[in-house]
Amino acid sequence: MFDLGSSKQFMVYGEFSQLTVRIEKANGDTKHDMTELIFLGQLKLPYAERYQETIHRGKDKVSTKWRRGYHQFDYKGAAVTFEESEDQKFTRVLIQHRNEFKPPCVENWVSEALRFVTAKRFHPRMVIRHFDNDALVFIRETYSDATTGILSPFHGKFHIEKDAWEGFGAYLSKCEENNTWEFMRISDSFSELMAASTGTVQGLLISLCTYIEGVIEELYRDRVKGIEDCITSDKLSELQSYVKEWKDYPIVENRIRGLLSMLTKPPTQTYLRDLVERKVIKPVHQNVWNEVRQYLMHGGLVDRSKSNDFWHYSNHLICMAHRLTLSFIGYQGRVLYYDDVAGYGLEEFKWDPIHENEDPNVNNPSQQTE
Repeated sequence: MFDLGSSKQFMVYGEFSQLTVRIEKANGDTKHDMTELIFLGQLKLPYAERYQETIHRGKDKVSTKWRRGYHQFDYKGAAVTFEESEDQKFTRVLIQHRNEFKPPCVENWVSEALRFVTAKRFHPRMVIRHFDNDALVFIRETYSDATTGILSPFHGKFHIEKDAWEGFGAYLSKCEENNTWEFMRISDSFSELMAASTGTVQGLLISLCTYIEGVIEELYRDRVKGIEDCITSDKLSELQSYVKEWKDYPIVENRIRGLLSMLTKPPTQTYLRDLVERKVIKPVHQNVWNEVRQYLMHGGLVDRSKSNDFWHYSNHLICMAHRLTLSFIGYQGRVLYYDDVAGYGLEEFKWDPIHENEDPNVNNPSQQTE
C-alpha cells in the first residue's frame, strides 16, 4: 500500500466526507504563508469595494472591466480578502498568516465569524494551506443548501458594509481569543439554531430560548452578580441529604437532582434585569422570553389560532439572540431590530459593559444593607 501511494499512481474509489492531498507548487505560484478557503456560490456579503479585471493576449491588453464581489480588510496586521468568481459559482477567501493567527485554526475561525454575520450555514468546500514549495489541500463535503430561517444581525435596506465587517472582525477576534481549533460553544449552538430554523416554529422557539440561555451563561461566567440569590454548597448538601430521606424519593430522583442543581446558579431573571438596565436587550425582549420560555419549556404547544403571535415572538427572540451575541463579542454599532407593526429595520446598538466581579448592589443603592 505504501509503495503504491508513493508511486503517485494509486487511486481510491468511493464516497468520502473529506479528502486530503499535499501537492507541489507550480512555478510562478506566489501564494505562501496563507490559507485559502473556497466556498460554493455567493456568500451574500456586503461588498464595499470593486476591483479591476484585465485580460491580456501576450503583451497586448484585450479588455478591462470593473467588478464588485471583492472586499479586503486588515485584521490586526493580517490581510483577509474575499473575492467572488465572475460566474458567481464560488467565492475565494485568502487569509494571511501571522503569529497566533495561522493554521489549523484560522480556517475555522473565519468560518465561525462568517456563519454568524450572514446567519447562513456556510462551510468551505476546499481548504488550501499554502506553504513555500507545496500546499496541503482539503476537499470536504458541504451542505447542499446553506439557507436558514434566521436573518443576519446586519440585515437591512441601508448601507451596512461598515457595521457588518466590524461585526465580522469582532467575532473573529473572539475566536482568536478563545484560541482553540474547536468551535466556540455559542458557535456550535448558533449552528444548531440555524438548523432548527428550517423546521417548525415550535422547534425554532425552543431552540431560540435554549440559545439565549446559553449566551447569557457565557456573558455572566465567573461574575458574582446575583450570587446573593444562590444557595451555598454546604446548604445544598444538607438539602440533598434531607430530600433523600423522602419515602418516594426514588420515583422523582432524576427530576429532583436537576431542580436542586439549579439552586447553585442565580435565576435567569437576575441577568435579564441587568441586561435591560445595561441596554443590551429591551423590556420587550425580556417579556417575550419570559412568556415563551415558561410556556414552551413546560410542554406548551404553539396554538394555530395564535400563529401570528408566535411568529412575532420568534422575530423578537431572533433580535434578542443577536444582541446578546454581539455584546458577548464586544460589538457596538447598528443592529437588526423588530417591531410588531413596522417589521424589521436597523437601529443603533449601544450598551453599558459589564464589569468583572461587579457588586450587584452598586447600581442599586436602595438594596444595600448596613
